[in-house]
Amino acid sequence: MQYRCLFVRRMAAALPLRQLGLGVALSAALAAGAPALADASGAQPALAAPAVPAPRALPVAAAAAVAAPIPAGELPPLDAVVSYESLLVSHAGITETRNFRNLLIRRPGHVWMQRLLPEHRAGHGEAAEHGGHKHFDFEAATQHLTRDAAGAVRADYVDDAARLIVFLPPAEYAVAGFDGSWEGAAALVPQKVVMAMPRINRPAPAGAEWHEERRNGWTNRVLWSNTLRVALEIETGRDDGSVRRITRVVPRTPALADAELPWLKLKGYEQKEYQDFLD
Repeated sequence: MQYRCLFVRRMAAALPLRQLGLGVALSAALAAGAPALADASGAQPALAAPAVPAPRALPVAAAAAVAAPIPAGELPPLDAVVSYESLLVSHAGITETRNFRNLLIRRPGHVWMQRLLPEHRAGHGEAAEHGGHKHFDFEAATQHLTRDAAGAVRADYVDDAARLIVFLPPAEYAVAGFDGSWEGAAALVPQKVVMAMPRINRPAPAGAEWHEERRNGWTNRVLWSNTLRVALEIETGRDDGSVRRITRVVPRTPALADAELPWLKLKGYEQKEYQDFLD
């Protein structure tokens, strides 16, 4: 089971967000029955090119402000705080732990995943630059996915402080760690993937059930809510204890009123494309 968002970004080369751990989107290989997390050597599989439609010919502002018609099979509305924890024991015996939280707002045609940032943090207010050009910080930005009635997905990233929206084309999804899976983003794990994992007898809230898969020294467990149609908890780790990742979803009530949905407040934001930040 691989994670969709990055703990650490802006290295010499951008790393797949799924590989390092913020949220979950299982690969197409897992849906087809391949190992969920790693091969026998423990290596993470490469990020496949997303098989998604080309983006709509729709301005970013329109995509942000207009709710698309509800596609068949749309997931129910959800407001939740998603927390992420990870532990990694290196070959040198160094134990590294990381944790953070995101705000998930899901409505028909929209998935909004916003990092809940602490007031005091390293590098706050400093723009990343390379060769005199500023780079967009996908790690801290809000991911706003929209989908129209035909199923076409559009990925925009929002920097509230800069009042900026950046459109990311499908060919560049790996830069932000997005694998192109709408349900992987909206439910953290696609339901069909969870249902392919054996159900286990483990205490669960009403309307939810646990599923588990063990392969090649890795164990994946998912607490799936049939009511909310979201993974309420995801546990992933090596059986030797050297890697452990836990994702928890806590629904928020009352849900935001329609007039308070964050994508309706993007009017007036500057619109750019990812290519505008290339050197």
